[in-house]
Amino acid sequence: MFKLASIRLTVLLSIITLTPQSYAATMESVTILQQLEQVVKLFTGEFSNYPQFNNDNTVPLITMSNCSVDIIGGSFGSDTESIFLEQNFLTSPQPPRLRHYEFSPGTESINLSVRSFDSISGLAGL
Repeated sequence: MFKLASIRLTVLLSIITLTPQSYAATMESVTILQQLEQVVKLFTGEFSNYPQFNNDNTVPLITMSNCSVDIIGGSFGSDTESIFLEQNFLTSPQPPRLRHYEFSPGTESINLSVRSFDSISGLAGL
């Protein structure tokens, strides 16, 4: 289960990083903190794989809702951005997948940490 999520995340990050050269050259003039804000915007919102499901109904229909959250307590850096992700499987009887994405500035790139919750009780639907 985690391997599949890791593969999907790797593919997504590869798509983001394999941008056209002109865009990549523009990104060099953008600070890490500005890039962090851009990445957070890309990960925030409502998503669905309906077009893929519509073409191949053996693929489970999935929706995701991702929102920026403020984490109280903990040892998060001042420039750390947190995203709460809720993924629902609409065509298979599975509980929602809930994750906490933590984006932080590195020296030359954006660091990403993905965490699951010990218990999802009370978190679904946030």
